[in-house]
Amino acid sequence: MSLAKAISAKGISRDDIYITDKVWNTSRGYEAVKEACKKSLKKLKTDYIDIYLVHWPAAIKHHKDWEEINADTWRGMEALYKDGLVRNIGVCNFKLHHLEALEKTAEIMPFINQIEIHPGLPQSELIDYCKSKDIVIEAYSPLGNGKILQNETILKIAKTKSVSAAQICLRWAIQKSIIVIPKTVNKERLHSNINVFNFELSDSEMKAIDRIPYCGGIGIDPDEADF
Repeated sequence: MSLAKAISAKGISRDDIYITDKVWNTSRGYEAVKEACKKSLKKLKTDYIDIYLVHWPAAIKHHKDWEEINADTWRGMEALYKDGLVRNIGVCNFKLHHLEALEKTAEIMPFINQIEIHPGLPQSELIDYCKSKDIVIEAYSPLGNGKILQNETILKIAKTKSVSAAQICLRWAIQKSIIVIPKTVNKERLHSNINVFNFELSDSEMKAIDRIPYCGGIGIDPDEADF
């Protein structure tokens, strides 16, 4: 069942849901972005999208004119925002140099940057830049590829808090003012992921997690991606 049909079948008010959609790489550029959004609106049977994101920047490995491509794509995003078809515009997987290049021509900087963040991949420099530009950080894969859940530092802190390793990873990101979107189809894990607001990590615990070396993640470099 499509999202539009599911919403209609349940009789859910549009005001009670928050829809995020993304522009795929085959729709880069001013006109293509606007056309992609209109198609999404038609499929979703809605007048607006709450958050619309550019899924990936043009990869430097494959596009010598990556700056121009990203700038032209972003102009399309700005137009959609100005026209009221989307309530918020943002990007995914944009590294520091992508955002700095975008800033040269953007009238509106992204409201959000959705990137891979988890213990072992703190992305500190990028986070600092985004905060300085009021760009909200949203972490996908906040548990990496799962290997971080066996990390000695994480397990030690989890034991002292009487919580799971996953809860420690999520709490670490939340205390950095990062939005987390862990993925699970398990109802018990879903409840566990939500239950991370009844404890706090100390400064020393946060710093210990910050120092964890890379130990596994999705591992796709936006500059090297084959799309």
